[in-house]
Amino acid sequence: MVQLLKSAGITGWKANYPVAGYKVDFAFVGPKVAIEVDGLAFHSDADDFHGDRVRQNAIALAGWQVLRFTWIDLTEYPDRVIATIRHAISAR
Repeated sequence: MVQLLKSAGITGWKANYPVAGYKVDFAFVGPKVAIEVDGLAFHSDADDFHGDRVRQNAIALAGWQVLRFTWIDLTEYPDRVIATIRHAISAR
């Protein structure tokens, strides 16, 4: 994700940013957009799946929009990922 953001010239993000008692992978603080990158290695069992939902709900209730991407999104559909991020950070 870091390489994708840098290659696209997208700045203003912070990695591992604290929101609502959790750390989001990437945050655009002004527009309150959180980006989470999910991989099967860390999100493969029921407890992780459930925990991600609890976490996302807390972040959303704190007023943040949460965008989730997978490794496949980053490697196979990078243009779509960047377009989605650009839209989110410009719309808020």
